[in-house]
Amino acid sequence: MSNETTSAIALSAKVPESMHLQRLDQVAVALFPDFSRSKLQSWIKAGALTVDGTVMRSKDKVSVDQQLQLRAALEPKVSWAGRRYPAGYLF
Repeated sequence: MSNETTSAIALSAKVPESMHLQRLDQVAVALFPDFSRSKLQSWIKAGALTVDGTVMRSKDKVSVDQQLQLRAALEPKVSWAGRRYPAGYLF
């Protein structure tokens, strides 16, 4: 197993007119496509994803031109290597 260092992200995006009055989590998924819906929802709940500097709930509606800010720590990537056993090894 090898670990990489934890990195942080700081992203922002403006709510487009086409997403006016949609749920925050739905807009976040569209504006930050590199992250899963569940990860974005956990960041919203933790206050790492804010709207105009205000912590909101996933189900809250957002308006045109509001600014979403995402400031969060990314979990380190972990890679697992399989263990090789000699032929005929019994478990």
